[in-house]
Amino acid sequence: TPKGVRVADIAWASRDFLKRHAGEDVFSQAPELCMEIMSPPGCAGEWSEKTDLYFDRGAQEVWLCDERGIIDFHDLAGSIDTSRLFPKVTGIALDDLPFLKPKGRGTHHDH
Repeated sequence: TPKGVRVADIAWASRDFLKRHAGEDVFSQAPELCMEIMSPPGCAGEWSEKTDLYFDRGAQEVWLCDERGIIDFHDLAGSIDTSRLFPKVTGIALDDLPFLKPKGRGTHHDH
């Protein structure tokens, strides 16, 4: 991106995406799904900027997940009620994702 390399907290890429980008050390496009764990609350400008960057690089959906595991789903048109990629997903059990919890800190790492 013009702002440098950005890495989502969690991402999902299809097999087709991975085949198209095989051999790239840093993907030239964003995976289909990029997720950010929003912490601390109140950083709306930062999340809006990241969402725009992911979409500019080809993401189909961006999920913003709060510290309770509630997801705000977005596609290129804006906020959507449910994911089109994974329509059965309604939330995330963050306790099941220990890599998002640095030692001695809250539920999320700083960016």
